[in-house]
Amino acid sequence: MRQEQFADAIKRVSTHYEAKTLDMRIPFKQSGMLTEQLTTDMVHPNGNGYQLYASSILELIKYNIEIDAEIASLPKPLTRGQTLYLYEKKASFCTKRF
Repeated sequence: MRQEQFADAIKRVSTHYEAKTLDMRIPFKQSGMLTEQLTTDMVHPNGNGYQLYASSILELIKYNIEIDAEIASLPKPLTRGQTLYLYEKKASFCTKRF
């Protein structure tokens, strides 16, 4: 991700929702591999890139367990009028007589 504005937007949204962030630019750089070796088209990860994603996410999860990190809450949406409502819908069965 070479567009800093996009990365900054992700950080702002993550901070608002108290989400744990993982800037994959860092593991990609630390891997010592070229972007061409980690992506199919310089953007989307290939097998190597996804393996790096998976191991980085696992390490982040382990770290947050180790430090007993607080679980994110669900604050009000960043944008007006986009409230999320969750409800349980009971299954209704239709019985027909033939």
